[in-house]
Amino acid sequence: MSGAALLQFRRGPRVLETTVHQSKHMARFDSTLQTRMHEPFRRTRDRTIAALLQSTQAEASPDWDPEQVHADKTAKKLCDCGRHATLYRDPTDGQLIQSQARCKNRLCPRCNSMRSHQLQKNIEEHLAKLNSPRMLTLTLEHSSDGLEEQLTHLYESFRRLRRSKQYKAKITGGVAVCEITHNNATGKWHPHLHVLVDGTFWDQKQISQAWEKASGGSKIVDIRMIHDRSKAGRYVAKYVAKIGDVNGIPAEKIPELALALHGLRMVQTSGSLYGSTNNAKGEEREEGLDYIAPLGPLADAAARGDDEAKRVTDAIREAVQCKRATDTGRLHPDDERRCREAAQLLWDWWHAETENINNDNRPEPKNPTRKRGAPDRSERLWQDAEPRADALTNGL
Repeated sequence: MSGAALLQFRRGPRVLETTVHQSKHMARFDSTLQTRMHEPFRRTRDRTIAALLQSTQAEASPDWDPEQVHADKTAKKLCDCGRHATLYRDPTDGQLIQSQARCKNRLCPRCNSMRSHQLQKNIEEHLAKLNSPRMLTLTLEHSSDGLEEQLTHLYESFRRLRRSKQYKAKITGGVAVCEITHNNATGKWHPHLHVLVDGTFWDQKQISQAWEKASGGSKIVDIRMIHDRSKAGRYVAKYVAKIGDVNGIPAEKIPELALALHGLRMVQTSGSLYGSTNNAKGEEREEGLDYIAPLGPLADAAARGDDEAKRVTDAIREAVQCKRATDTGRLHPDDERRCREAAQLLWDWWHAETENINNDNRPEPKNPTRKRGAPDRSERLWQDAEPRADALTNGL
């Protein structure tokens, strides 16, 4: 990929133009809030966006193929991740909740990191209930098929294995996480499953035979006892975060990865561990909350040196850290007052900011010296005695 290739990214009414670099080329399009949010993952995020945009520049055909269409949509989601962060307020006690407006895309390293952290917490809550946890790895034979075809084959094979009598007799529950690697020497994809299982002893040779029958020829399996249960959650969750790390994958392969991951369940649960990875409780819901104002413009103004914006930002940063008491389920009266004051400061600032924007964009008044038409609009009536045919045709 040429380092000087010009990219055009369709973002609504405007077009972003940038150059493919593996450095901070997207930073100039990010808001101040986005820059802070994605700074730890800047290099990976920039490389992913650049690779996706590069695939849309192919001139082989005037029409985009499905991979190019999905690459363009994915790039837009990654660029907009965190752009529309908003502050909400719980009407019951005034607690402030910051909605980060995450894209939640599989290729977003920041979203994957947060998803991995929540998954680890959820799994660790269930580890104490397990009888004999083990880590089972299921691998397919190397193939030249596309990634989407291999993933379909892998998931169908695992479904057949779970329905087999041997699996049901030995395994009482499991959490399966998909890992995708790429062999740069051969150019082949290598998807495989890591399954945290619970149950009774199952000999590896028997597992290999059952997997060979379910997959139609693949025999490579591995099963190991988990001695340190505190590490099991981290071991499984790291593969979720690894999906967004595309540094080891060639840039021209990233669009194929994005299309193959679309709609794919990267984490599956079954049996006694069913529902153990539910991340819904880790997401703040916006239903029933009062909308205050967006946070992006405030962060941009504070970064430019606006003293009032800095004061509002400090008040919000202090207020969002206020948590409800475990015994009453409500904020402390001092925290409640602090939250309401911070919300009012933000609303006043945003109201004044929008007033200034509207005044700047307001059209100039019409010329007051221009002669006005007659009140009965008689001057605007058509004065021709005999209407022309072309005028009638045009609806005049």
